Amino acid sequence: MLRKALVVGAFAGVGALCTPALAEGERAEVIHIWTSEGESAAIREVVTRFEAAGGVWLDSAVAGGQNLGQTVFNRIAAGDPPTAYQGLGGRAYEDLLAEGLLNDVDATATADGWRDVLPGPLVDVITNDDGKIFLIPINVHGPNWIWYSKDVLEKAGVTEVPTTYDETFFAAVEKINDAGMVGFAVGGQSFQERFLMESVMLALGGRDYWNNVWQNRDEAAIRSATTTKVFETFRRLSTYRDDGAAGRSWPQNTNMLITGAAGFNVMGDWAKGEFTAAGQQAEVDYGCILPGDKPYFIVHADVMAVPSGRDKGRVEAQQLLAHVAMSAESQIEFNLRKGSLAARTDVDTSRYDACSLKGLASYSDPELVVPSVNMTMTPAAAGLWEDLVTEFFNDDSISIDTAVDRLADIVAGSD
Repeated sequence: MLRKALVVGAFAGVGALCTPALAEGERAEVIHIWTSEGESAAIREVVTRFEAAGGVWLDSAVAGGQNLGQTVFNRIAAGDPPTAYQGLGGRAYEDLLAEGLLNDVDATATADGWRDVLPGPLVDVITNDDGKIFLIPINVHGPNWIWYSKDVLEKAGVTEVPTTYDETFFAAVEKINDAGMVGFAVGGQSFQERFLMESVMLALGGRDYWNNVWQNRDEAAIRSATTTKVFETFRRLSTYRDDGAAGRSWPQNTNMLITGAAGFNVMGDWAKGEFTAAGQQAEVDYGCILPGDKPYFIVHADVMAVPSGRDKGRVEAQQLLAHVAMSAESQIEFNLRKGSLAARTDVDTSRYDACSLKGLASYSDPELVVPSVNMTMTPAAAGLWEDLVTEFFNDDSISIDTAVDRLADIVAGSD
């Protein structure tokens, strides 16, 4: 079931919640990368509720997603797994499941009625081959947003806000540059470059093209004129990097918009958590765009996995964590601060801001959503894709024909 594409359909109704029985003081060590200002505020909402329910939270934050996987797998290999760790919904758990190294949270999921309050395709993604829910869904992100500073655009005299990566977009970027500010803020990290590339790919190609490449493995789509246009546009974007781009983190990029130093940035909606933490309001201080001829949305779900182990109280702590993190209260409070959408479909969406409501509208429409690359490709193939993207972005000696050939090989090599 992990290999099923996530295409969100109709939302289900509300299920009852019941608290799992456990001894007081169950300890949960949780490894995660939620360390920015907005992310820290979000995870505190879960921690507070976990501790109020009698648990003891042991925080093990690591810097950067690139370090998360290795940290977790080293701990598991050493026989010292954490109670839970942050991950992405997708195929990265197949080997751990096959080796029996992950527990499930199906008892709590069933008691709390998760299957009634999660979209069916998301349930598929978090369900193992035995039909048990083994991942705790935390949220749903869209990684393909364009963000912009309304103040910067006004100061630069940009009157037409772009809706995709076309001449209107590049004209706006150049106008901001000419006004002495950074038109397009991007950092020199491979995951930033990958999300930028995927945003361009979906915006220019649309849903059918995306699915033909990543789900259907259609070589004709991969070698089409659309792919050439995608790589051309991505290369053009690379020419707008400012001198400070190398190594700049995504929160620093977002802060450039917040402080009026830059006009545009492409990043997932976790960036909205930084705007919120800075006291800025959606569609007042900053704007948000799901680019393309339609507002397409790449589904990128944060989850928690729960490794197996022999220590006393592990399973009880995992079940409590599952209950707390998936409660309606935790879901809405976490995601209001994180910038993401709640995984649950029964939360009070009247509290969502203008950008979250845009995301929710797209996420709710099966014609606008596509699964992330992590959901359709093996971890090895996804890693090769990220390597290709960052090499192409930073080395203009790599031809588009070569890049397309490498993409075709990557897709063909993923089972």
